[in-house]
Amino acid sequence: MEIPYLLAIFTGMRRGEVLGLKWDDVDFENKKIRIKRSLCFVSGKGLIFKEPKTKKSKRQISISQHVVNVLKKTRGAS
Repeated sequence: MEIPYLLAIFTGMRRGEVLGLKWDDVDFENKKIRIKRSLCFVSGKGLIFKEPKTKKSKRQISISQHVVNVLKKTRGAS
């Protein structure tokens, strides 16, 4: 549970954006995260991945070396 909190605190990402991330959205070399989708609840369908509502919501977020290190450590453990 550390990663979602870490990303929310250090990046300002929304809950659905954090939960919609995949490893290929993380650019470790350039220290960026690409927001391409969000996890949303849709009545009658349940949880689904959706594209962000606006063009501005599709974006890249810079991350610190600390966040990169924690993500690398977590990815290596899975």
